[in-house]
Amino acid sequence: MLKIKEWFTFWLRATRAYALGMTIMSWGVVFFWGLLDGGNVLLGLLCAIGLIFAHLGTNLLDDYLDYKKNTEIVKNLKEKCWFLKNNDLTLNQTLVAVCVLFLVASIIGLYLTLKTSWIVAIIASIAGILCLFYTKATYIGLGEVIVGLLFSPCLYLGTYYVMTKSFSTPLMLISISTALLTIAVLHTHTMMDFDSDKKDKKITLSHLLKTKKNALFMLNFIVFFAFFNIILLIIFKILSPIFFIIVLSIPTAIQLHKIMKIWLISPEKALQQNFFMGAMEVLPDDIQLKNFMIRFYTARNLMMLFAIFLCLAKALDSNLFGVIK
Repeated sequence: MLKIKEWFTFWLRATRAYALGMTIMSWGVVFFWGLLDGGNVLLGLLCAIGLIFAHLGTNLLDDYLDYKKNTEIVKNLKEKCWFLKNNDLTLNQTLVAVCVLFLVASIIGLYLTLKTSWIVAIIASIAGILCLFYTKATYIGLGEVIVGLLFSPCLYLGTYYVMTKSFSTPLMLISISTALLTIAVLHTHTMMDFDSDKKDKKITLSHLLKTKKNALFMLNFIVFFAFFNIILLIIFKILSPIFFIIVLSIPTAIQLHKIMKIWLISPEKALQQNFFMGAMEVLPDDIQLKNFMIRFYTARNLMMLFAIFLCLAKALDSNLFGVIK
């Protein structure tokens, strides 16, 4: 039993499963929306499994390709490609694992297509191509674009259609916000990798903006517009006023701004976790890596908290709890 647990833990760490929260919460918004709109629960759950395998496969493929390039990030970050640097896996074994993960996702996608229609196959194929192209995209300034397309419209369109065999305009407009906050997580990550990415000749949004100060401004703008988008949808009566509840996640957004401002001014300063940053997995002892993970987790938690409030707003708007008469 212990060996099975160690094996499971190894693969969760190798595939960077700590980042799954973004995929699960984005899917959660669509699933909850589809559920309240009378969607098929089992197909929605199958869609989540497919998304998880695709996400983990993309993470592992990213490490595989970066290790082959012997990038500065691989050399400098202890968690990057650790299983390859420690000889726990060979490159060939890693590639096989990537293929297995993508194969499972593809089989699920095929099954969902057979249960619904060819539209699902088109959406899944586009998403698959984007996943395979992601690592290459980070070297030509399209990494953030790929993430935005994957989390909106691919994830939202696909999941909702699988569950209901229809599309929802309000949901697609909401997806802009969750996609932006997912991009904010990636942007936070690439901001902290600014110097290493520059040596690796990666072209991220941070580098297109030329300076770290500009990158921080863009992070603030992305987060601001994620909130503003929901407010606009309320103003134009596409969403009900109950969706203002998303402002309760603003304290986490403020925390993200504060710790990224500290990164800009004094990157070596030790950070301390607090309540408004949200829950975090066990943090490492190494100060540099701990700072990195606190910033990443805060950005991730902002996206997840925002998604939770969207679900709560949908539940209240649908009078799920029977509190509105």
